[in-house]
Amino acid sequence: MNVVCKAHKCPPSPAKVCNGQGFVPVVQRSQHDHCCTETMCECNLIHCPTVKFDCKPGYEPVFHSHEDKCCPDYTCEPKPVCVYNDTEYKPGMTIPQDPCKNCKCTNKVDPSTKHNTIECTNMKCDSHCPLGFEYKEVKGQCCGNCTQVDCIIEMPNMPPIILQPGAIIPDSKNNCTKYECEKIGPHFVPNIYNQWCPHLDHDNCEPGTIHMDSDGCCQTCIPKACSISQTTTYINQHGCRSAQKVTMTYCGGRCMTYSIYSAEANMISHNCTCCRELATSKQNITLLCPDDTAIEFTYTYITDCGCVSTKCEEPTKQLPEPPADKVAPSKLKKNKG
Repeated sequence: MNVVCKAHKCPPSPAKVCNGQGFVPVVQRSQHDHCCTETMCECNLIHCPTVKFDCKPGYEPVFHSHEDKCCPDYTCEPKPVCVYNDTEYKPGMTIPQDPCKNCKCTNKVDPSTKHNTIECTNMKCDSHCPLGFEYKEVKGQCCGNCTQVDCIIEMPNMPPIILQPGAIIPDSKNNCTKYECEKIGPHFVPNIYNQWCPHLDHDNCEPGTIHMDSDGCCQTCIPKACSISQTTTYINQHGCRSAQKVTMTYCGGRCMTYSIYSAEANMISHNCTCCRELATSKQNITLLCPDDTAIEFTYTYITDCGCVSTKCEEPTKQLPEPPADKVAPSKLKKNKG
């Protein structure tokens, strides 16, 4: 007996049409006849259509697979974030919701939206301003600014001096020093003035009339009326001098001089008086000379003074004087004392 082999004939395999997205025909060995092949529909994710996710801010796509489907689908699920003005904020981040509030994203979840909640607290504005400044609100801003309203004068070893514009005050320890505040445009300019006091000769004051002026800075007094005063000095004559100082007298003080309108004369009436001597006497004295000789000298001694009427000179318009080097010596005059 001989073995006879014949090729196995496979039944014809009809074309396979696959329905459903992602399913493609695949040729494989038949489960019933391993010598033959058959065409089956299998899932291939590569052939699934490209999906464009369309989730709103605060949501993310979550994929779902099914036994009877090849390509998965998705749903938009809430994310653990806060959402404000279509912007996501993670927990702990500051949210610019209100310029006058401090808003942050918390870890708490809103049961209705499934998103984290936003908590806000009112912003505290620091309204404390240094001396010389004032807190003022600014339109369009939550907090205002400290704006300068006064002058600030810094002095060593003493607290600062605060002055309103236009104010003038004396120094607490020196009445001759004054502080002033001046506003120039938006700037505050502090000024310090030191007053100068003229020398006051107490001998020319009426007794008991020396007092401080209205500012309390300088001394002033009522000048003495025309009276006789004394001084001591050496008398010199032709190189000879008195052995010791001699008492001399002089007239000094104030006399009534005034200008007043006279209705009768229809003009200004002038009255001029001068403090001068009324009575004098002659005094003799011995002068010592360099050659050891002595001479007798007579000088005038004033014994009485008073106010004497004098002619009032008309005021003249003084022309500017030319330089001294261009004036002839004969034209130069000394001012009368």
